[in-house]
This record gives sequence, C-alpha cells and structure tokens, in this order.
Amino acid sequence: MKKNPLLNVAMFTCKVFCFMQLAMLLLITVVLVHWHVNREFYSEMVLTSGFLSKSTIGYSVTTRWTTETLKAPLTLSNVKPASLYFSYIQIAMILLFTFLAFKEFLKVIRSVRLIQTFKKANIKSFRSIGKYFLLIFILTSFSVVYFEQGMFYGVSLSVTPLILMFVAYILAEIFKEGNDLSEENQLTI
Repeated sequence: MKKNPLLNVAMFTCKVFCFMQLAMLLLITVVLVHWHVNREFYSEMVLTSGFLSKSTIGYSVTTRWTTETLKAPLTLSNVKPASLYFSYIQIAMILLFTFLAFKEFLKVIRSVRLIQTFKKANIKSFRSIGKYFLLIFILTSFSVVYFEQGMFYGVSLSVTPLILMFVAYILAEIFKEGNDLSEENQLTI
C-alpha cells in the first residue's frame, strides 16, 4: 500500500498542517515578544467581539470603563499583560493539541501503509485524537481579555471539534472491531 496516492496525499497534508501549527506558534510568540518591545505598534489593531469570539453560537459581553473619550480603548496595545499571557497560553495549547492530533493521524496512516491497519496502536491513536479534540473544544469555548479601560468575555460553542471528537471515537470503535475480527481470523485454521 506504499504506492497508494490517496495515503501519500493525506500524509503530505498532515505534515503541512503540522508545519503550519509550529509556524503559527512561532508567529504568536514573535508577536508576544514584539508587543513587549513596541506596544504602540498595535495601537491601531482594534479587537472586536467578532474577532474575540470563535463561533456564532455563544454569548459575549464587551464593557468599557473610562472617563476619557478614547478613539479605540479595546486595542491590542491596551491589553493587560496577564490577560495577554493567558490568551497566548490558550492559543498555544490549542495549536499544541492540534499538532498532536495530526501526529497521531500520521501514525495511523503509516500503519495503514504498512498493512497493519487494525492494530491496537491505531485504536489508541484514535482515542488520543478524540481526547485532543475534546481539549480543543474546551479551550475554544471561552475568551477573556482585560484591557486598560475595559474587558471582553465570552462563551462560544464551536461544533467542529466536537464533531471531530465523535468521529475519532467512532473510528476507534470501528478499528477495535476490526482488530477483534483480525485476531479471530488469525486464530482460525
């Protein structure tokens, strides 16, 4: 099965997505460091509730408190450092779990290429993928950002990680049944 073009495309795509996750982590790290060096660079970058919430199903509140008339108090330059660190860790964890899910999927593809499809390692990989997508769902379901003159908080439900989690667990059960049938077939003479 090493010459199966669909598996080769899937492997290449997974590797590209893994690289993209690492590149995004590097990019947000550079932005975090640059934010400390030059906060005024981000004074024009207004964070709106649409940018901060991650889906259309949810609830969000944006509050502002100031006696001055500021043009845009909810800019990236006005984010409090602790809030920025929290958001950085939240995004970094989402990228990490996505990276790990793609790595587990690469393991499954490699075993399928070696005609070891229904092995117990693949069942564990799909269960791990399901756990990673559950953690991604939890991490993407809330946003909290404190500014110098306001705050934003929201709860939003992104259905995509939940669907992918259910698909991963269903595939784990399918592969488990395949493993049972494969072992039963090997015992049959």
